[in-house]
Amino acid sequence: MACLCVAQPLPETVLDGNFPSGNELLTSNYDDNFEDLYEISEMNTLLDENGFHFNQQDTQINSEFSEIPSGMYRGKFIMVSSKKLGAISKKGENESPNSNVYCLDINQKGELSRPLLFSRTLNSTLDEGQVAFSQDELNMYFTRVDEKTKNYQLFISKLDAKKRGRWGKPIKVIFSNPDYSIENPFIKGDKLYFSSNMPESNFGGFDLYVSQIHPNGNLGAPENLGETINTSGDEKHPFISADKNYFYFSSNGHYGYGGFDVFRSRMHKTTFKAPKNIGATVNTEKDELGFYLLDRNLGFVASNGNSNNTLNISKIEMTPVVQFMKGKIFDANSKEIISDATINLYDEYGTLINSQNTSSRGFYYFNVIPLDNYTIEVVKKDYHSLKTEFSAHKTNNNTYLVNLEIEKQVIEQENKLPKTNITPENGNSDFFKKQSPDSNKKEKNLKEKSSKSKEIGETDFFKKYSPEKE
Repeated sequence: MACLCVAQPLPETVLDGNFPSGNELLTSNYDDNFEDLYEISEMNTLLDENGFHFNQQDTQINSEFSEIPSGMYRGKFIMVSSKKLGAISKKGENESPNSNVYCLDINQKGELSRPLLFSRTLNSTLDEGQVAFSQDELNMYFTRVDEKTKNYQLFISKLDAKKRGRWGKPIKVIFSNPDYSIENPFIKGDKLYFSSNMPESNFGGFDLYVSQIHPNGNLGAPENLGETINTSGDEKHPFISADKNYFYFSSNGHYGYGGFDVFRSRMHKTTFKAPKNIGATVNTEKDELGFYLLDRNLGFVASNGNSNNTLNISKIEMTPVVQFMKGKIFDANSKEIISDATINLYDEYGTLINSQNTSSRGFYYFNVIPLDNYTIEVVKKDYHSLKTEFSAHKTNNNTYLVNLEIEKQVIEQENKLPKTNITPENGNSDFFKKQSPDSNKKEKNLKEKSSKSKEIGETDFFKKYSPEKE
């Protein structure tokens, strides 16, 4: 199917202006007392300890207005921009134009070109915000400002296959309300994430929420992502990596360089680790918003750290920090190396992520991720299994040496009774006297009977069988 961008290319020359002053993009909220609260050297040390590096490049599609990334749709890059396109803008001459949704060509190097209006059904004379698409790409969720309250509202539009791929009439989602703003929708699987200042379960300002997407496209009740992610400040622009291991977002409430910084949190299902600032190669004292990765190493982010104080999109290339964990397995007593032992590596949530057997020299090695925690398990026949924890605590390229010892099992012989053919029926013995609880009692009775017989005198029985009589 062809691209759904249906309008003319943008003109080369654009007028001066700023991004519209709605809630969709907040201005910097930099604390003037920040340097009084923290020493600069301490701040830089903590913020740089993130375990990954980025390189920024200009995208060549920025204007004097603002642009912000919004994802991908059918091979096209989607962005929100306040570029002016004649009749599409209804604001005054001295005001910035409305923000609309555009799609662009993108090549394998991440180079962007030919911005086109995405859809006239979507774009209006009001400000449109970011968009997100369902997995089957048949439902589109987008935000549009309420004309009276200026709060952004969340809508859904369904693709109408009978009308040559046009989008249907937008319908406001059930929990959207003019009294508060819903912004920055992002979809991963069957869940929609977004930012909102709705009063319910709010930690302050804009918080990040998640809502279940039902098969018919309707949304479930919003759930706050919790205090690990949200602060008393503002959290916006959620994004989840392709492997679902990392949650990215912008915040002016977490410890940062100033304004909105981009943070990354290790996630597992519905739980999150403490977020880490992604560092000064991306973040500045101004605002960084709309972080979006195309793959593990290439993505985009918008920043207003330029002279115009407008948001411009930069391409970012992520340089992975390479770390290894290696070592040998030894016998705890003999100190000899152990070959063909199975080494299992688990993440901190107990998920098996790698497994290998030691070499003939007892050697093993794994790739590890900086600042992640692991459990190592050693399994070998006739040896006790070993489990130990390991933390990749450094942030630079590094190799950790982890030698481990396992103990050999000691097989104890069971104490078994001696074999014998002596039974109470075929004879008497000390063995049965010791083993039978009634043996002492029977022996006592026999002695009593013998003594009684002697007192009475010899009987015919004793006369007949007594040896002395023979």
